[in-house]
Amino acid sequence: MIGGAPYLMPALDATLRAADITPLYAFSVRESVEQTQADGSVRKVNVFRHAGFV
Repeated sequence: MIGGAPYLMPALDATLRAADITPLYAFSVRESVEQTQADGSVRKVNVFRHAGFV
């Protein structure tokens, strides 16, 4: 699995493929949930769930 600065990924991807290594990128789904608190205020929570590799 590779990751980092998006502008560096094409070079890293090509280098790995040239070495016969298949690069994988993690894919996540962002879920935004609003939770009402006991005092009536609303708290926004973002959850990132791993959804696989591409």
